[in-house]
Parts: sequence; structure tokens; C-alpha cells
Amino acid sequence: MANPETQLNYLIPVDVADAEDDKVWFESFQQNTIIDLLSKQAPNATHYVVFDACRNELNMAGTAAKALGTNKGFVPITDTAGLLIAYATAPRKTASDVGDYGGPYAKALAEELMKPGIEAVTMFRNVQLRVKQTIGQDPWLSFPSLRAVYFAGSKPPENVELTFWTSVRDSANPTLVNTYLQRYPNGEFAPACCKQNSRVWAATLEQWMAGGEQRRWRRFGSLAGTQRCHCLSMSRQRTRSAP
Repeated sequence: MANPETQLNYLIPVDVADAEDDKVWFESFQQNTIIDLLSKQAPNATHYVVFDACRNELNMAGTAAKALGTNKGFVPITDTAGLLIAYATAPRKTASDVGDYGGPYAKALAEELMKPGIEAVTMFRNVQLRVKQTIGQDPWLSFPSLRAVYFAGSKPPENVELTFWTSVRDSANPTLVNTYLQRYPNGEFAPACCKQNSRVWAATLEQWMAGGEQRRWRRFGSLAGTQRCHCLSMSRQRTRSAP
């Protein structure tokens, strides 16, 4: 929270309940000090500081309460190069800490941090929107232009099955199309693969017959029939297992 006289933000430890007058500020950590330490220790890095502590939990009375003032929130600070500061609530407001395993802001942040393919600033914006929509609390962001950073990786996890199906689905080679069924007999695209397999085999066998390749037709026709039976069997199994 901010000192009402100096308008400097402080992190107040939980064990200052007996502080008197302005001694409370001498026993607290100034926000600027923390930011300066980050800048000095890693001047070329991009820093992210999250404050989810703008809460009205310091139940002080008397001179200590007077020193804190009536406003228990923070005051905005000037943007610092290479630094994003995320506050759980808006200036001069307090943040909710109600909920299991952390408050609404902490919970949303923990979930959004794990999503790959989302740039950091966008991730913090998503947290803002989630908290605002959930409880009406208005998280605050302060940052200059920053380089792109991806906490959970820059690419979403690849869907290996989809990638494999995409690589074979347009093939005119029935054996190649059938490799999907061999690898994923109960896969998401198994029904589509069976249909594609039948179409490709029909076109292939027709082409062989027209070209006078009866021997080849007899040799591979049974294979086509076997694969059709396999697809039919899988279709019946999916129908029986469907709710």
C-alpha cells in the first residue's frame, strides 16, 4: 500500500501490527527498492513483478491506523524499462483473497501461466479479464514496451494424431491411408479414415481392372476387403460403446 504522505508504495509484513505512528514504514519494504535491485542485478533481462497483496488485512488501531491512512491500495508508478508490474487490483482498491488454494487473482494467474503459445503481456491481460468477469475486481498492469516472452513455450503442444492424419488423408495410396488405422485403430479420425480408405481402394481397383491388371486386382482385392471388414468391425464397436 502507499504511504499517504510520500505516495510511495510499500510491502508491509504481517508482523507489524504493533507499529506506532510512521514506524510502520521503516519496518516495511519500499516497492522502488525491490525494482531497483532487479534492474541492477539483471539490467538486460525482462522482469515481471506481481503484487497480489493489496488487501485490507492490517487491522490496526490508534496511531498506527492513522499512519496508514484510509486508502489501503497502491499508487501507480512510472513505467520502468524492461519491467512489467501486475497488481491484483486497481489503484487505491483492495484485492479479494477469498477462495480455496489462493484468491481469485492467484488462481487465474497460476492457470494462465501454464498455457503454451501465449505471450506474457497477453497472458497477464487474460488474467485481468478473467478476474474482472468473475468477481468484478479490476487488476492493474503497468509496463513499457517489452520483448516477447513465453512462460510456457512459444508453441502450443502438437496434436500428433492430427498431424499424422493430415499427412495421409489426401493420399491416393490405400496402404498409406490405412497406416493411420494401424497406428490409431480407435482414433478420433478413424471413421473418416475408413471412408477415405474405401474410396481410395475402389478407385484403385477400378483403375487396375480398366488397365487389364486382373492378377493385381485379385491379389489386392482381398486386402481391400479385409480392411473394409476391419473398419466395419471398429464402427460396430464404437456404436456399442457409445452412451
